[in-house]
Amino acid sequence: GRAWSLPLPLQDAETPVEQLTVKLDNPPAGLSFDPVKRQLTWTPAPPITPGPQTVKLSVTDNGTPPQTTTLPIQLKVEDDA
Repeated sequence: GRAWSLPLPLQDAETPVEQLTVKLDNPPAGLSFDPVKRQLTWTPAPPITPGPQTVKLSVTDNGTPPQTTTLPIQLKVEDDA
């Protein structure tokens, strides 16, 4: 597979973006979040079936109590051939 990245424009009205925590729920192999660049990065590794891949992304602030937002991100894997 080819390397891929997606910048995430994270914001919170009450919390500096550096203090937000991002977690991926059951990501496909190799998919990760880079907290410095604030982006998802992925190089799909064989064997992976072309088609949709849904990943749940959770973002939590450092408030009291902490607030969390979870959203699905749908990725489309295409065959390189």
